Amino acid sequence: MILQTYNTKHINPWAGYLADEEIEPTATTPYVKFNRFANTLNIKGTSTRVEMDKFYASNVSKFMTNLRDKKYGMLNLNFKTFNTSTAKVLFDLFKFIREQKSAGAIVKIKWEIFATEMDMYDTAKDYAELFDLDIVIK
Repeated sequence: MILQTYNTKHINPWAGYLADEEIEPTATTPYVKFNRFANTLNIKGTSTRVEMDKFYASNVSKFMTNLRDKKYGMLNLNFKTFNTSTAKVLFDLFKFIREQKSAGAIVKIKWEIFATEMDMYDTAKDYAELFDLDIVIK
């Protein structure tokens, strides 16, 4: 009798792509969650650390690449407060989104406002007007 053995060690080449990428919040950085398949980027909290561009670089870059390639995406924002470094990240991201929308991409943007941060409402409106984007502000 010949016994057949099977290699039970299976490595899923998609494992790194299946899970959401998450960054837990700190006192100066927000919660960030990026889903590759849905091309959804969620950012919530305080964004005041120095050099926030480096903090966001990986996830924003992946979101932008997917937006360019897949032609769809969803951006959910909910800032308590943010600094000028974050403002620059948003400026560049919204500029890219505007360009991609002009090229036919479908992008939904939702910006939730903390009840105690009504100045953020004006900021969201300013970005929407500056980049001619439909931003749902709640």
